[in-house]
Amino acid sequence: YGLLTPYFEGLTRGKLMATRCVNKDCPVGRGSGELWLPPRADCPDCHQAMVWEEVKDPEGYIYSYTYVERGGQGLEIECPYYQVDVKLEGVGSILKGYLLDRKPIKIGDKVRAVFRTGTDATHTCLDIAWELK
Repeated sequence: YGLLTPYFEGLTRGKLMATRCVNKDCPVGRGSGELWLPPRADCPDCHQAMVWEEVKDPEGYIYSYTYVERGGQGLEIECPYYQVDVKLEGVGSILKGYLLDRKPIKIGDKVRAVFRTGTDATHTCLDIAWELK
């Protein structure tokens, strides 16, 4: 995974790893930028290397969603399911994922991260999912 390896390794250990710009000369973050998820290897504003930080107790709310009735070929998620965009406190970007719950949802519903770890891990973005709180 190149420079994003800590993100995927973290998922397999049940940890959500994000990146942050700590460059004091950054025109936006000024040394204390917001967390980015999905992570970026370099700051999109000053192009300097980002630092890794764990998101403790990753919980947030559904920012938007799509109900997927039929997935494309090779989809490893059983349909139907909800593809969700999750807004996490303290994170400046929106993380896309899927919801384990199949019951009706609405924008603003609270969710928490769950992880595939150990021998269940796929070493892909499918190692993180969301469940309703």
